[in-house]
Amino acid sequence: MAISCFKSKVTEGSVEKATKVTMAKPNIIFASESEGMGKNGVIISLHKNYTDFSKFLRDLRLEGGDDLQDYNTLLISLEEKAVKPLSLKYLAELEET
Repeated sequence: MAISCFKSKVTEGSVEKATKVTMAKPNIIFASESEGMGKNGVIISLHKNYTDFSKFLRDLRLEGGDDLQDYNTLLISLEEKAVKPLSLKYLAELEET
């Protein structure tokens, strides 16, 4: 899993362009505007392996062009022992209490 934060130019049409790019990539499971750490966007994506992620990142940078100014990624192994595994069941349990 990759959590990617980026700084992007905000121009007329940039939101539509970002929507088009992210919606065309099924491995992006979340994309949004954001604020903090000098970034204004975030993407959460899933990848088969590092090679798949590397290709994804290269394509994203090419498609983002000059709009994408700064990009940082945190890679997370979903196969290693997690302190709390990724799941939505915790939200369901919260509503039951």
